[in-house]
Amino acid sequence: MKTKSHAVVCLALLFTAGCGGNPNLGQVTGTVTLDGKALPEASILFTPDSGGATSYGKTDSSGRYRMMFSDTEAGAWVGKNRVIIRTGDVLPDNSGRIPELVPSVYNSKSTLTEDVKAGANTIDFKLDSKASKIDKIQISS
Repeated sequence: MKTKSHAVVCLALLFTAGCGGNPNLGQVTGTVTLDGKALPEASILFTPDSGGATSYGKTDSSGRYRMMFSDTEAGAWVGKNRVIIRTGDVLPDNSGRIPELVPSVYNSKSTLTEDVKAGANTIDFKLDSKASKIDKIQISS
């Protein structure tokens, strides 16, 4: 009988640990477009102003993304986050580079920010390849 109750307690603890989630994280999904077309294989970083850990995402072939706080936990830190979106990268075999399609106002010189709320957030980014000033950024939340 003692073994059976021990197993029930362990299962209860396992289920409760996974149900609450991290209260500092909001779930963030959305789409990224460039000039009205889906932007596949774009990397997205959310860096919290308050000092939490950076979250990351990657767009699929339809431009959809989901922010991840870690390899096993989805979300981005609640509060104001600086956002960086880029496509440029080094090829996995180090034989060259993937070109950057996104203007610097969205990545290396980005002042783009989003306020992540607790719970579910849908944040779409409508990027303009001719953008040279941050005031040309169009965002729908």
